[in-house]
Amino acid sequence: MYPKADLLGDILALYQQGGQKDEGEEFLGDLPYSRPDIVELAKYWTTVVGIYLAAGEMDKAKLAALRAYQLAPIEADPGQDLPLQQLLRTLVATEGRTGLEAFLNYLKTGQGDNPLAAVPPAPITPEQQQEQEAAVGGNLSLKVDACLFNGQYPEALHAAEMQTVSDGPDAQAGIVNIARCFKAKDVCCVRANQYLDWVRTGQGANPVLTF
Repeated sequence: MYPKADLLGDILALYQQGGQKDEGEEFLGDLPYSRPDIVELAKYWTTVVGIYLAAGEMDKAKLAALRAYQLAPIEADPGQDLPLQQLLRTLVATEGRTGLEAFLNYLKTGQGDNPLAAVPPAPITPEQQQEQEAAVGGNLSLKVDACLFNGQYPEALHAAEMQTVSDGPDAQAGIVNIARCFKAKDVCCVRANQYLDWVRTGQGANPVLTF
């Protein structure tokens, strides 16, 4: 499991106090490869976004805020969705009112052009990929986290589907992760919620068939 959020801040502060600001940022940036499940932690991304905003690195801040929303667990109440609120604030700072309104319109329906669709996945070096693969091992939940972070949505969906064929709590975790795959790929929860409704009621079409 990922380290506690306040510990991340303490570690970063120690780097800064030692005059190693760049090394501290590198430590945070590498965490998703050594601890793939940290991508689900909202306060991890809050720390990363805050660093980039303070440094005036607006493109990196927008990318981190987008990843935070894509990879976070699905929150039923948008008002309590901290990654979504962070993304909206970051869009105000990076895109202004026009960019914010365009994304809000897309967010409601999932229709039309996604103004954030052109934001690229985080780059990954061969060394980071090896570290990530070793950290994932045979754990399907970690595989989902890693693939979603890398922008490998079909691979993430496959891992989540493999979870659903198991007995016990992993089956439910697989259902949740399938919904997360929709959220990450679409950058909205419209199809994710349709899938969860289909699982709950058995009504309508299974959106996985058109993933």
